[in-house]
Amino acid sequence: MGLIFYFSSKPAVQSKELSGNVTEIVVQTVQRVAPNRAAELDIGRLHHLIRKNAHFFSYLVLGVLVLNALRRSGVYGSKGIMIAFLICVLYAISDEFHQTFVPGRSGEIRDVIIDSAGATVGVLGYLGMSRVWRMGEKEIIFSLSWANIIAIGGVLVTLSLGIYNTLQHRLTINKTKYIDTITMERIKWLKKLRVDISRFSGLTSFWVKTLSHSDGKESHELLKEIDILRVMIKLRLNPAEEIYRLRELKQNTLVENAEREGKRQRIEEMTEFLKGQSYELEEYDEQLVRRLIEKITIFDDEATVQFKLGVEINVEI
Repeated sequence: MGLIFYFSSKPAVQSKELSGNVTEIVVQTVQRVAPNRAAELDIGRLHHLIRKNAHFFSYLVLGVLVLNALRRSGVYGSKGIMIAFLICVLYAISDEFHQTFVPGRSGEIRDVIIDSAGATVGVLGYLGMSRVWRMGEKEIIFSLSWANIIAIGGVLVTLSLGIYNTLQHRLTINKTKYIDTITMERIKWLKKLRVDISRFSGLTSFWVKTLSHSDGKESHELLKEIDILRVMIKLRLNPAEEIYRLRELKQNTLVENAEREGKRQRIEEMTEFLKGQSYELEEYDEQLVRRLIEKITIFDDEATVQFKLGVEINVEI
């Protein structure tokens, strides 16, 4: 268990590096033994099989060791088998849970099933070898018959395979539902796009034939609807680009509105200021000029006066 915990506590990078080294050794061995077959190897699949077989054989050994420890403690028969199997399964579950806290690792139910299958084979293998060994010494201590051993093993293997098939079936159903959902959404999207394009073409053709030379309200309303359809079609075909464009347009509109509001406020302030003046100007007033005028530009034959309200006037010299 300590060795399994040690390997499970390694981050994903180190774990993949270790299994990658084993994969490389296997590939090199195949290249030496059967060089013609080496090119046919799927390295990715081989690496995956090595990692899963490591799970299987680790728990096979664990099953042997746990059952041996129980028998040495005086726990025999079906009770010892079930306890050994239960210990291995619970440790497999806890090990996968432990991996969720390791960087880059995750806990998978599939690995629990593989671990449980390995433990089952280890327990059954130990029982078989123990029986052969005891029979060789003519001391049949083990109380179960071969029929019982095979029956228990069959139940455990069948249970493991049943759980695995159930999970695989569940995953397949979820994938199918996801694909069906995506397909239905795509069909809806195509229908809406087809309707928009058809309506856009019809309205555009109608406008060109009947209202293109008109400047009335009906023509403007139709052009507005055509433009909305154009935006919708573009949005359906390339939503990201259109969203960014609309966002930029909104930002520019907000800026223009803010500038317009600022000018309006300045005009109101200036109007109130001028209304508050109780005398006519008879001489140059520096304070008033600085308040009203932004800048004055002098040319050869004229001067341009730019007021702070944003208004410009040209004065001939």
